[in-house]
Amino acid sequence: MNRRYLGKDAATDVLAFRQVEPEPGQEGFLGDIAISSDKAVQNAKEYGTSFDEETALYVIHGILHLTGHEDRTKKGQVRMRKEEDRLFQKIRKV
Repeated sequence: MNRRYLGKDAATDVLAFRQVEPEPGQEGFLGDIAISSDKAVQNAKEYGTSFDEETALYVIHGILHLTGHEDRTKKGQVRMRKEEDRLFQKIRKV
């Protein structure tokens, strides 16, 4: 999917596809999030986290992209990471 939609010839963990114009009856629909379960397994082993934690982080990351956050610049990456951490800590309590 990364190659097909973004022209990048490498695997990625999460892709977000923002809905440009809502279709009738889909008010509030932000878009789609594609998550690689293979990358979640691989990254969980690499970072010492669980599959569920990795997947939750990918969902958060995708939602942030769908709501307008960007991580193309260093400044954007720092802001996004901070917001990911804040939201991840909130859901860990649940």
